[in-house]
Amino acid sequence: MGGESETANLHRDVLLCDVLRPAPTLPPKVLLYILGVVAAINLAFMLNFALRGAWPVAPFMGLDVLLLAWAFRQSRIAAAREEHVTLTRSCLSILFKPAPKGPAEFAFNPYWVRDRKSVV
Repeated sequence: MGGESETANLHRDVLLCDVLRPAPTLPPKVLLYILGVVAAINLAFMLNFALRGAWPVAPFMGLDVLLLAWAFRQSRIAAAREEHVTLTRSCLSILFKPAPKGPAEFAFNPYWVRDRKSVV
């Protein structure tokens, strides 16, 4: 019975408990469709340039598609990140998932944390 009152006090002491995530990316099928359309357009332009004798342009047209695929992949990786923010009367803790280099969790005294808000 003593454990239940401690749990109730703990939940009552939590002032803020939130999970922050970036905006979701497009579904993988849509990203593949966009990549396919861009690749087809680049292929058409590449063939046009190559038939007119400007063949050195061809590798750069392929590089555009590779860079777009890399950007889509990085966007999907970044969308998996999240931050768990918990504020109690005695501690402000921020937990990063997946953790970047360094510590995955930071804890601060809430009396020493300043919230900066821009006024527009």
